[in-house]
Amino acid sequence: MKLHATVLFLLMTTLLCACNDNRDSWADNYQMAFMDMMTNGSGQTYKAVNDEGETLSVINPIGGLTNDTTYRFIVVFVREGNSIRLSSYSHTISGKPFKMEEGETAITDPVTVQSIWKTSNYINATFLIQKKTEQHVMGFIDKGVTTNNQGTRIARVQLYHDNSNDAEAFTATAYASLPLWAYRDRLERGRDSVYFIVNTTDSLAIYPFLY
Repeated sequence: MKLHATVLFLLMTTLLCACNDNRDSWADNYQMAFMDMMTNGSGQTYKAVNDEGETLSVINPIGGLTNDTTYRFIVVFVREGNSIRLSSYSHTISGKPFKMEEGETAITDPVTVQSIWKTSNYINATFLIQKKTEQHVMGFIDKGVTTNNQGTRIARVQLYHDNSNDAEAFTATAYASLPLWAYRDRLERGRDSVYFIVNTTDSLAIYPFLY
């Protein structure tokens, strides 16, 4: 099963897509979380894995996706035993970090970091961006792995963000999951580190995480 993760993500909307016309109002039992969601041979999500490693079945699947593929979504759902009932969902920026070609310029238009945290397989983040009508392109730039004097390794990854010279009309939300599995052949768990670099509206911010 392959991971569906575009290297550059076209940020066309920041609204969560409703799973049906009868969207329920928020209640105490509604939850919101990042999840890996797997599709079957018909292109429908049939199970989800949360960031705690639990495998859950999907009561009301998302359809029209690529067969036998894993997607990364942020979902609003109700937990029903070992299953989830989806209320809404949105794709996340989750592509494997890519290297810039020689002569290419890394575009790092600023964002506001609302939250950022690490789980077993991802560094999740919520960004606020200023937009109006243009499509924004986002992804992760692989800045390489270096070894420090103590013999531990540091992988540096920078957020790619091309705002297409969009006007700053309103604030929108972008969700991102930097896949740590992309470094499993280069970093050692509990020893090495990942530095996530983000150009914010205030400065160039570096977020260090133990791998």
